[in-house]
Amino acid sequence: MAPATFHPFLRLPPELRDIIYSFVLAGVADIDVDDDPEMTEHIDSHYWAVALFAVSKQVHDESMRIFHTVNTFITFETPWDDAHSEFRLKDHVQIIETAFGSTRLPPVFQKVHLHAKIDSQRVGTDQYSRGRTIVLTFDDLERVCKLWMYTDINRNCALNGTLRLTLTVNNPVGPDPPPLALQKRLLEPFGYIKNLRALEVNGMQHEEATMSMKALMDVPLEPAEDRLAATTQLKDEGNAALKTDSRLAIKIYEKAFEKLHIICEGRRRHEWGDIWFDRTMKYGEFEGQNGLKIRTQLRTRLVANVMKAYLDMGEFEETIFWGKRSHNIINGHFGPHHGPIPSFPAAPQLGKIYYRLGVALKAIGETSEARHYLSIALSFLPEDQTIRQLLSTVQLTLG
Repeated sequence: MAPATFHPFLRLPPELRDIIYSFVLAGVADIDVDDDPEMTEHIDSHYWAVALFAVSKQVHDESMRIFHTVNTFITFETPWDDAHSEFRLKDHVQIIETAFGSTRLPPVFQKVHLHAKIDSQRVGTDQYSRGRTIVLTFDDLERVCKLWMYTDINRNCALNGTLRLTLTVNNPVGPDPPPLALQKRLLEPFGYIKNLRALEVNGMQHEEATMSMKALMDVPLEPAEDRLAATTQLKDEGNAALKTDSRLAIKIYEKAFEKLHIICEGRRRHEWGDIWFDRTMKYGEFEGQNGLKIRTQLRTRLVANVMKAYLDMGEFEETIFWGKRSHNIINGHFGPHHGPIPSFPAAPQLGKIYYRLGVALKAIGETSEARHYLSIALSFLPEDQTIRQLLSTVQLTLG
């Protein structure tokens, strides 16, 4: 029997070729990002696209059209040489390509759906500061805009007033403007960016999409007073849920953390805005009090409550992780300690953290560590008989 012969690809109908291109090129950026800070400078997530483009002019033209149809890319041209590292390390953003200056990007990324150019009054362009252009997928656009927002908050909202943002909308696959719905999806994430020195939108932009973005930009940041009040309300809601559904309680507590500008992603915490909270509250429940001090009290309560939720579910390793993380943070701020810290504004809640850490360690048989942390807990809460009784069960006995 004669072997079957392969039908040449270019003899297939164009519709079938487009389907094949779509299978090959869709989600080319969908790879795992290495958590290692020393990750390589270039992630070859578009390897198959580059290979296809080099086959022939016909394949290049056909596949390029599909590549930009099934993927939506955004380029950020920034004045900062280390912008790519900031994106990767602080928000684990997946960078598809990066280069010094926009003209050095591969041709496939010279024209994408949206180009965002940031100019800064504080960063000059010279031989030591060439700027950095970064290629992202649409999936990471909101994360990047939120990272930008939090960076401004970390500088007490003094960064954006020095920046000019120019947004250029394109259609990389044809002469017609991108659909209005797509333009809104591309522009509205920039609504997180407030109080820029200047803003310009050009290219194939639709006025309605531009106005929708500007309306979001004009919405002021929620004041610290309101965020602290909302945190308190969410904490109470989480405490109510904790009685019947520990997993739901944790989700509510994570929303409470977000109100404090602390973003929870698994075991990672991104913390922003110390300087933004560090002022006297002007109204509300905490009027006349220092916002950063209240924030510290609330976040300590939330950590203690999250640990209780994990304890209730029997997830001792998670309880231990968050307890030791808190211990390490406190040591980093105040130095090694084995008892109360007079200047710490949430000592009773910290005592609960140490208590629940001790409970989890005892549950997995680590009695020596349990004894250590329960002793610290008792020093914070010397009148707590539950801690005293549990500590007695792990005390050393003379033989």
